[in-house]
Amino acid sequence: MLFAADRGSCVVPYRFVMTSPRDTRSGPVNPNSTSRFLTIQQVAAELNITASQTLKLLRRGSLPGVKVGGRGQWRVERTQLEAWIEESRNRTRTYVAEHPTASGSWRSEDNRRDELDELAQN
Repeated sequence: MLFAADRGSCVVPYRFVMTSPRDTRSGPVNPNSTSRFLTIQQVAAELNITASQTLKLLRRGSLPGVKVGGRGQWRVERTQLEAWIEESRNRTRTYVAEHPTASGSWRSEDNRRDELDELAQN
């Protein structure tokens, strides 16, 4: 039987409660930290995505990272993460500039009628 830990007003099964000292590293990135490398959990917190999404980015090579240690744990260098974020911003700016209706091709009903009228006249 699993033990339970009290988390406020609800009881969470023990297997879902992070209690090891390693789990304290998975919080948001401290900008004043001198640590050169970030864990998958830290990168995920910084990008506001899940750890599995971060792992997918690393495995397909979209996000630069290195595997370290005997178990091959992924680490991302802080400077490379910042460079990747800036590169992603630039790609987004370029995409939006080239595709002004990328967020949707919404047009008002009046604009559609005007376009249909123009087509009918030609």
